[in-house]
Amino acid sequence: MKRIIPIALSLLAACGLMAQEDPSTAVAITLSDFMQNTYDGLACSTAGSLGASGSGEAACSGTDNDDVWYTFTATTQAIKITGTTANFDMVIEVLDNGLNSVACENTNGANSGETLYANTLVSGDDYYLRIHSANSAGAGSFNICTEYLPASEVRAGWFPTFTPDVGLPGYRINQTINRVTYTPYNSLIQGSRWLFIDVDSGDQFLAEVTGSNGIINLNAVGGLCFDRTYDVYVQVQVDGYWCGYNQVRQIYTEAAPTTELEPGYAGLNYDMAENVKARYVGDGQNIEWRLTTDGGSTVLTHIGASSTSFCYFDLIDCIRYNKIYVIEARAEYCGVWGPWSAPEFIIINSLPYVNVRPEYCNTTQYPGATLQCEFLEVVDQYAWQIAPIEENDPTMTPIGPAIVTYSVNTTSLYLLPLGIPDGFYRVGVKPMLGTQDACNDPQEGDYGFFCQIEIGDPSGIAPDYEEMSPIQLDFFSNSLSVYPNPIDEGIATLAVGGLNLEGSGTVDIYDLSGRVVFTQPVAMLEQASALQFDIPSDLQPGTYSIILHGRDFKHTTRLIVK
Repeated sequence: MKRIIPIALSLLAACGLMAQEDPSTAVAITLSDFMQNTYDGLACSTAGSLGASGSGEAACSGTDNDDVWYTFTATTQAIKITGTTANFDMVIEVLDNGLNSVACENTNGANSGETLYANTLVSGDDYYLRIHSANSAGAGSFNICTEYLPASEVRAGWFPTFTPDVGLPGYRINQTINRVTYTPYNSLIQGSRWLFIDVDSGDQFLAEVTGSNGIINLNAVGGLCFDRTYDVYVQVQVDGYWCGYNQVRQIYTEAAPTTELEPGYAGLNYDMAENVKARYVGDGQNIEWRLTTDGGSTVLTHIGASSTSFCYFDLIDCIRYNKIYVIEARAEYCGVWGPWSAPEFIIINSLPYVNVRPEYCNTTQYPGATLQCEFLEVVDQYAWQIAPIEENDPTMTPIGPAIVTYSVNTTSLYLLPLGIPDGFYRVGVKPMLGTQDACNDPQEGDYGFFCQIEIGDPSGIAPDYEEMSPIQLDFFSNSLSVYPNPIDEGIATLAVGGLNLEGSGTVDIYDLSGRVVFTQPVAMLEQASALQFDIPSDLQPGTYSIILHGRDFKHTTRLIVK
């Protein structure tokens, strides 16, 4: 590709006419394309020589002697001028048409050139370029390379709304905007800087994207909101220099935040440990969920944790198994609540059964041991059935009345208060839901598999629970350690150092009827090795369950109050 040199400059150089020592005799030059020069390796050099006298115009740096003048028309807002010489201390200056200095560069020393950047030019306006020496006298030849840096703007089809979403009332906050590309020189771009100005308030929002990627997510800007119109400018960084903002484009955002159930979640069957997801609106969002069932007679609402798009079923009050729910979502962003989404439906599976944990089956247990069953999300009570049987009877047919007892908000059952005599028993457990809330619609599951246990003393020596150390007590409870135990009053300590705990949780104390007699929230459990709490002064002597539970854990032990 050949470089075109302006005819006027070519003739002056050919004839040796260097009478451009005054703005009125400035030689017109045409700026080169920086990207094209860089990509194709084209030359952009213009040769010149300082004259014998100066223009008399005040210098931006140094003296005003021996200056040479050029004139050019700005192609974009930003230019790069590179001057080289080995003959004098070069100064480069750009002035507007009224000879007001726009940019000046005099960084290097004697017998050296300069590089000047400017990014506040007005595209289409005429400017002067002045070369002179910083010293009282200067002469000699030089070369200059004058290049315009690329202007950028929002790409066509991305304003006022993105073409594929023309059916929307405006941009969603989680959508993206793209700028024009500079193929095949796009790899030369080091970053993009986006400026959004609210046309009503004048508030400005700035964001940068590194690399040649020209796309910005509106949510990454921070501060943009709904029902707004924004003037949008974008500039690119090339050669370490920002190239200036150019053409303004306007976009507008939708009147209110909208969301919907993400594809792939509607119409499916779910367990309580699962979740569904709404379309993401933006950082700082809130999503409210509405679940309707029983012909519209039951309506449940739930607001998820800030900035999450998931609806966790186990966190919704009064949600039940074996139900079909119409599910809707709406979003709140920057103080604005949007409309409810189009209704979809989901199915919550039937209440599943649970089993006694297999490590307890076909074992001999102390009369004061603790049994454990499987954990099931949102279940608040487990019904245990313990019935005497003949040893190793494969049918496990009861030979006497069964004991039915309950463990509330825990998967543990402490045998000691039941007073079960030594012998062989079948043990089963079923889950129950809604027995401890005010929703007035309890559900009861089925018994899982029954297994055989023997109640007795495998060592022949009955343990003295009141003399046990915390470690021994923990062995028998398969859970926490609490000491002193027994206790009459004062402060009790839970040893939690060996447990895998994170975040916050709650310590609850239950009596054998399932009534909560003490509760205490605790935080930062991952940093704790022990938790202390005061034994309530009105606590009656007896055996109590202590439960430490959080979102992803539940541990239990027993406390004897004398």
